Amino acid sequence: MKISVIIPAYNEEVRIIKTIERVINYFNNHPDLLAEIIVVDDGSNDQTKNAVLSVASPKLIILSHDKNQGKGRAIKTGMNRASGDWSLFMDADSSADISELDKFLPWVKNGFDIIIGSRALGDSKIAVHQNYIREFFGKLGNLLIRYLLNLHFFDTQCGFKLFNRRAAELFKEIKIDGWGFDVEILFLARKRGYKIKELPVAWSHNLSSSFNLLAYPRTFLDLIKIRFNNF
Repeated sequence: MKISVIIPAYNEEVRIIKTIERVINYFNNHPDLLAEIIVVDDGSNDQTKNAVLSVASPKLIILSHDKNQGKGRAIKTGMNRASGDWSLFMDADSSADISELDKFLPWVKNGFDIIIGSRALGDSKIAVHQNYIREFFGKLGNLLIRYLLNLHFFDTQCGFKLFNRRAAELFKEIKIDGWGFDVEILFLARKRGYKIKELPVAWSHNLSSSFNLLAYPRTFLDLIKIRFNNF
């Protein structure tokens, strides 16, 4: 089985090498798995691209956007390039470590098309929490997602999701480039009848995350767009 790991990166020169090395080491310790690691530099204005290029590995592929286009677009670029039987996207800061894939692998043969990590299940382990404001808006956003889109997942936004080849084709259809892309891809998948499994993950909030509060109203607008686009 071949797994493509897509890592979107925007101004991640400090953290990206460590994350790539952890992914490489993981697959080196799992010789039964073939792997490709696709880093998408989303128009960074630091040395992210050069940092990635400094890592010597035949598993590594780097793609670049000339300008910043958003996390959703970066992952779409990586998914469209991926050649694996399954494609995983994860965050450049390893908030959910690549080792969490161990929990997903037993489910890939159980008929599921998409397996998503969750920070909100009973067995989820949060080492470092987000601040109160972010956690509050996260819970509020989840209620809106349930009400507006009828998506009854506990956590749609965790940056650790695995797609089989058929489900990964949905990325060609998404229209949301920003943070709301997770919701759109799950909405489309549910609409098409794909089987989705939500699993608890160990997760640690990175205190230097580039996420800002303006993302919340933008994500709310994204929910309206998703609903409008799919009437």
